[in-house]
This record gives sequence, C-alpha cells and structure tokens, in this order.
Amino acid sequence: MADKITLNAKLRSVTGKKVRAMRTEGRMPIVLYGAGTEPVTLEVETKEFGHVAHSAGTTQLVSVVVEGEKKPRPVLIRDVQQHVTRLTPIHADLIQVDLTQTIRAVVQVVISVMPRLAETGAAIAAMPTTELTVEALPEDLPQQIEVDASGLVDFDTSIKAGEIDLGPDVTLIDDPETVLIALSRPRAAVVEDEEAGESEEGAEDAGGETEDEGDSGSDEG
Repeated sequence: MADKITLNAKLRSVTGKKVRAMRTEGRMPIVLYGAGTEPVTLEVETKEFGHVAHSAGTTQLVSVVVEGEKKPRPVLIRDVQQHVTRLTPIHADLIQVDLTQTIRAVVQVVISVMPRLAETGAAIAAMPTTELTVEALPEDLPQQIEVDASGLVDFDTSIKAGEIDLGPDVTLIDDPETVLIALSRPRAAVVEDEEAGESEEGAEDAGGETEDEGDSGSDEG
C-alpha cells in the first residue's frame, strides 16, 4: 500500500454559473458519491487536487478531509474533467469506499525490466494489453502492475496475465491467458526479410524461364 494521500475540502454551496467565478479564484467543484448515501458537493483547491490526482491515479486511496467533519472519507478518484486548452482540472467525481469490502479496478501494466533483445534494438517489447482488471480491498489495490520481462529471450515467448504475481491480496479478474508482453521484430528487419524473400522468388522465376527457353530451342533443332 502506498503512503496515505490527503485532500482538503469543504462543503460547497456554489452551483450553476457561479462555479465559473470560483474556478477563477483557484478552486474547483467535486462531487463525492457513495453506496447508500446522497451525493455530497464539495470544493477544493485546484492546485492541490491536481497534485493529488497525479499521485493517486484511479487506484490509490485518498483521504478527503472535509472541513467540520471529524473523520476523513476514504475515496477513489473516478472521473476528472479538464480545461480544453490549459488541461487543468475543472471538475471531478470521487467514490467513497467501504474499507472492508473488495472492489474492482483497472490498473496500468508497466515493464519494470526490459528484455535484453529490446535493449539492444534487436526486438521490440510489444504490449497488446496495457491494463488489467483486478479485485482487492481498497487499501490493497496496486498503483500499477510492474512486470519483469527479462525472461523473454526469443520471438516465441510471451508473458501472460496469469503468470504475474499480484500478491495474496489481489485477484486477477481478466482472462489469465491475456498476453501482456511479447517480442516483435523491428520494422526494418521485417522489410529486409520481405525484400530478401522477393529476391529469392525473382531468382527462381528467372531460372525457370531460362530452362523453358532452352528446352524449346532443343525441340526446334
């Protein structure tokens, strides 16, 4: 579990067009949802939220400290809207979770150790799948799934989801046969192979035509 991430907030009464003025003052609206509870409208400092969202992503717990409330609310960030040109956050939805109940989340897959062939440029470490769905208690959700791909030594090997050790507290939901990483040939090598094949075929064709011409001449004589 990663270090605890905290976000300070306060109840929001501003709605509608007045929200625009709030944003110009460096604050942004968020809505906190939770099972069995009414949505809560809050406001936070935009810069602080930006830092929190960058650190937490969508899988790390955030402790939202609401002004006037005694206990922080454990939440996950579920949706962030950004300004079209500045790309700063302008609105977000948060989900309050029960720490005793498992939840499903989509977690990014990253390569922690590259294959030797990929490091030398002799191959490309292709990732057909870059995310996996897992299930765990909120505090046990991994921020990302790191895969050591150093065991890939040729183009016939691959790493599948079921081969990854997620730990005893995390369950894989996706198909264990899902290919995560495999080696593929660089484009230049593929082109060279194709050109070599075409040259061999051309030589064979030319040789065939010569024999035909020779046989024909012999018959005429």
